[in-house]
Amino acid sequence: MNGPDVEPELTVRELRWILAHADGAGTPAEAREAFAESERQAAIDAAHLESQTRYAQYVERRRERGTEEVARAADEALDRVARSARNPLSREEVALVRNKAADLERVRFDAVEPCLQFAEWVEAGEPAVHRIGDAPTSRLKNKLTGVMP
Repeated sequence: MNGPDVEPELTVRELRWILAHADGAGTPAEAREAFAESERQAAIDAAHLESQTRYAQYVERRRERGTEEVARAADEALDRVARSARNPLSREEVALVRNKAADLERVRFDAVEPCLQFAEWVEAGEPAVHRIGDAPTSRLKNKLTGVMP
């Protein structure tokens, strides 16, 4: 039984750590403090690693969403132009329409859903998606692309 002045017994884990890492000239109390600090730092490191993993997932999801949005915008623009064209579009015209729509969508996506740096992402509460506004209205989008409704 441990009294008020007696330190609690060492665990095997503490003893192993102390034997492997503690300063041989130190006291058992100092060795236990070093072990406790090591455990605290390991917990901090593990939490940081988890946070970095979640951030990498956030960046990957954002990249995938951006790719999907760009492809969707290019397909929609091509469909819209192809339906209104009097003659079939040439390969060059198809490429021009798709590229212009894709470029516009990349700019829109980056403006509406900017990629946060790690510190900004943590400060924002580690969001799965970070949006700072709504997509431009179709009237503005049509004005930017030169396409009239």
